[in-house]
Amino acid sequence: MVRVEATSEAVEALELGYLNRELSRLDFNERVLALAEDESLPLLERVKFLAIVSQDVDEFFQIRVAGLKEQEAAGLATTSPDGLSPREQLAAIRSGIDALSARAAAVFAVLRPRLASAGIRIVDWSELKAGHRKELREVFETRIFPVLTPLSVDPAHPFPYISNLSLNLAVVARDPETRQQRFARVKVPPLLPRFLKLFGSRRFIPIEQVIAAHLGQLFPGMRIEAWYVFRVTRDTDIEIEIDEAEDLLSGLRTELLRRKRSPEAVRLEVDPSMTREVRSLLQRELQLKGSDVYVVDGLLDLGDLWSLTELKRPTLKVEPWIGVTQPRLAALRGAPPTSSPSCARATSSFSTPMTRSRPRSSSSCGGRPRTRTFWRSSRRSTERPMKRATTSCASWAQSGADDRQSRPARSRAWEATLRR
Repeated sequence: MVRVEATSEAVEALELGYLNRELSRLDFNERVLALAEDESLPLLERVKFLAIVSQDVDEFFQIRVAGLKEQEAAGLATTSPDGLSPREQLAAIRSGIDALSARAAAVFAVLRPRLASAGIRIVDWSELKAGHRKELREVFETRIFPVLTPLSVDPAHPFPYISNLSLNLAVVARDPETRQQRFARVKVPPLLPRFLKLFGSRRFIPIEQVIAAHLGQLFPGMRIEAWYVFRVTRDTDIEIEIDEAEDLLSGLRTELLRRKRSPEAVRLEVDPSMTREVRSLLQRELQLKGSDVYVVDGLLDLGDLWSLTELKRPTLKVEPWIGVTQPRLAALRGAPPTSSPSCARATSSFSTPMTRSRPRSSSSCGGRPRTRTFWRSSRRSTERPMKRATTSCASWAQSGADDRQSRPARSRAWEATLRR
């Protein structure tokens, strides 16, 4: 649980039973991370929970932390119901995120060798042999290189915009002739998979390492001195004054477009090997404080581990839920298709809004039951009474088309009934 230094207001709020909303969200993620640490769960299920924590923390920074930073920048002196000011909440969040990130990195360090033992190896470029490197070189030239756009930073080229939650490489290169050092940014294409699978094996390599191994093709004639991985999180909260907006749809569209290029950065995640000079450059250009920079020990953006959970390894996953048949419907399993009225009458008793069961019941008709609702009146309608449907489940689609065609006639008859 996240701990903060208790002020007099916080102590009073705690005595009244108030808990901080933002810190409670971190406590929730700690409980999810505890599932990733659970030894009794299958391996890929633990990986899934680790990815969930990473994705939820990203959303937490984009919405919750961004809102607190706006309150702090506006100089608001108001406190939350638990008695904490925005600055105190941000300080508590910083300590909570540090502890959560350290736990997540430790969990990944435990899961990585176990994944390798199960046949799912996440390898580094230095571990590959010449044949696999040649294979990845062809993948780079055909699939990755055409979509890369390296951007250099110099007096003629300002610092580029770093998109939200994008994975990037900070490249330090030097001109061998002028001995001048250059800084460049290479964005990892989000459309490509994060982990590239080696042909004929179950080994995966992070795509940023493949790009880093071929930086010489992106900067011909330059000597690559170092490269570092970093990631930026921006404010994506949507603020629309419904009472003041003349067109809500237009206002929402404008906010969504603004969110794609939000100018406010709220977090910078960097590699531990990044030098102080490069880190200071990123922090200055992104207008972030030192407390907004997070040094991540290990793989950045663990949310991309979700792709590994989609592998067809049922022995490494929890057995999926399978629908069961209600006892009163079990007798209709072997009934012919013409018995759809009996099926409809039997399933109507289970289609009430209050019915909730796990696991979900499966219908013996092989599809979703179709129901009809007709208006009724105390007066006799001039329309000919409709006969009860006797079609089978397979002919429901055609009956639906006939029903749509007869709707105008029923509407006219109903209007004539109301005018009487």
